[in-house]
Amino acid sequence: MIVAVFLHLGTKLVLSFGALPLGDLRIPAPPLWQSLTFCALLGVAIVLARLAVSSGSAGLPRRRGGIATGRHGRCSAPSG
Repeated sequence: MIVAVFLHLGTKLVLSFGALPLGDLRIPAPPLWQSLTFCALLGVAIVLARLAVSSGSAGLPRRRGGIATGRHGRCSAPSG
């Protein structure tokens, strides 16, 4: 019963927003070169992220209590 109410409300929202004048606004599809470039860059980002995780150098130093810590958990802030 509750699920049916939410489904009907969702359908009403889609129909009401679709009836607005901006509902007929068409956004053109991106050119093929943009899609291919995006896919290539996404693939490179995934490979680089996997390499960073597997090598243990996952980017930024870990933070403990607001202070950057080194590889062994010791404080890397200057003491003094």
